[in-house]
Amino acid sequence: MARSSLSKLGSVVVASQLLLSVLAQNIAVGSSNVHLIKVGAGEFKFEPQQITNVAVGDTVTFEFYPPDHSVARAEFGSACVPYGSTGKGKQGFWSGTKYVDSVDQTEQYNITINSTEPIFFYCAAPKSCTSELMVGAINPNSTQTLEKQIEAAKNAKFQYAPGQPMPSEGGNTSPSDPSSPQHDRPYKISTIVVIGVAVGIVAFIGMCAALFFFIGRSKSLKEVVRKQDDGAAMKPVGVGGGYTELGYQHFPQPPQTPHGGYPQDFGTPLPAYSSPHMGNAGLNTPHHTYYQDQKASQPVIAELHSPTLGRQEFVAELEAPSVPLQEKKR
Repeated sequence: MARSSLSKLGSVVVASQLLLSVLAQNIAVGSSNVHLIKVGAGEFKFEPQQITNVAVGDTVTFEFYPPDHSVARAEFGSACVPYGSTGKGKQGFWSGTKYVDSVDQTEQYNITINSTEPIFFYCAAPKSCTSELMVGAINPNSTQTLEKQIEAAKNAKFQYAPGQPMPSEGGNTSPSDPSSPQHDRPYKISTIVVIGVAVGIVAFIGMCAALFFFIGRSKSLKEVVRKQDDGAAMKPVGVGGGYTELGYQHFPQPPQTPHGGYPQDFGTPLPAYSSPHMGNAGLNTPHHTYYQDQKASQPVIAELHSPTLGRQEFVAELEAPSVPLQEKKR
């Protein structure tokens, strides 16, 4: 009977302990604190640079400011290299590079504390750790202090971020290294640049079209001028015919006999290219002298003048032949 009572009492005690444990966990979770650390707020530093009395289950929030900061866990004494690179099986945290354009658009990264041991971290932006000494600490103690970690950053020969290869001996990680995660940010093209490029393309196309138009028009004008010049080149107009601006024309010929040809009394006819207005130079030939002698006793023939510029016809001045007075009396 006594044994039965003791066993029941033991079961009640165990159940009570379990209940108290669950209640304690719920209370702890409900009372966890959030600790805020600003990253790069106005300068290359963490603010605050260290926080203490952070309990297990508490949350540490890193708030990032412009332009491109990050946070990575570091081992004590190795201030500027990833925690996972300092020993086998070690795993730290890494926020990645946070690109922020404005203080009104800050980004955050949270970690949950699962141990009260000292935790150290640094910014992996180019030279932020080695030059700007941008390091921080959570729950530092008397042995592992923030001051000693800052001294380790001063003596660091290089820095690199999680995911990057460790530099070779004597080398360093350059901010211009294409493998650096800080260069993974996509390039954003502003709207103004897009509009400017579009306007430039349209203007270029318009200039090309105008150039082709003027070249074609110039060729057309040259062709018109060439045709006009060809048409204006006139062959000297003679009695027998010739060319004028409007094309080939047949002009009237001197009177001929019914049997064709010129009368024998007229002598040798004038050349086809001569006209009554031309001088007598070069015509002192026997035939010409005979023609001059016979001219007075022959009826006056039609006098043909070369057409003036712009006229396409000959004007014939006809005169009645002079009749001797004796014939009139008959």
